[in-house]
Amino acid sequence: MSRLVQDLAAAQRASTAAQAAAKAESDAYTRGTWSLGPTKSRSAWIVSTELVVGGVRGTDDVGYYGGHLIAETVTAANARRIVACVNACAGIPTAALELCGTCIDTPEQGDAHG
Repeated sequence: MSRLVQDLAAAQRASTAAQAAAKAESDAYTRGTWSLGPTKSRSAWIVSTELVVGGVRGTDDVGYYGGHLIAETVTAANARRIVACVNACAGIPTAALELCGTCIDTPEQGDAHG
């Protein structure tokens, strides 16, 4: 096998490994159904039915938070939107969502693609 073929094969293996690592990292988010925890005045908690990936101490105090804590001190309106988006996008890889972020026409955007 020539040196060029060996280098190309090594580059392909490295690329495949890098892509797999990036996919694993981008998809390492908390699974399960996300919901609003108890609302405190104008802020809300976001909780999940599943353990929080990379959670900090206290995120598993389900009795207090009403689920596994993902975020707190989020405005109620933002918390509702985050929960709705995460649940609506369940099963879609994060990388695909990032690519599509600007490719969907919404009433707010009008026809963004001419």
